[in-house]
Amino acid sequence: MKLSPVFATAFACLCIASGCTPAPHLFAPSEFAELHDQRSYDYRATSAQGIVLAVRTEPNKPRANVDFWVDAIDVRLRRQGYVAEKSLSVQSDSGAIGKQIRYTRVEPDRRTYCYWVTLFASNDKLYIVEAGGDQEAFKPAEGTVEKAVLSLRN
Repeated sequence: MKLSPVFATAFACLCIASGCTPAPHLFAPSEFAELHDQRSYDYRATSAQGIVLAVRTEPNKPRANVDFWVDAIDVRLRRQGYVAEKSLSVQSDSGAIGKQIRYTRVEPDRRTYCYWVTLFASNDKLYIVEAGGDQEAFKPAEGTVEKAVLSLRN
């Protein structure tokens, strides 16, 4: 089926006006499998060892910079028992400037889990990139995970 130029132009204008843009995406390592039909996420992938990479997009409301959102998320996660191990300024491969906090959490079964939250903010959107898994699997994969997190395309 071939679209008429008038229809194609009208459709493109409608998409732009309504904020219709491609969903953010990560380039997950080859040893990860993409998970489909993830209602709460724009993108999600997992390794056989249970390491998960995910991207969510939320409205930047109230409109704030990345520092505000990092602080808000940090307060919430610390209340839930997460311990911030490291905070970094980061830049995605596409040039977006953001912040990352790396957490650990000891579960009741005495296993330690790693959880990284990386945030990028635009005027109207907040991009939340999450990575996590059991520390035994996560630590050896940190370099691969970091590369995937910073591959965000939005």
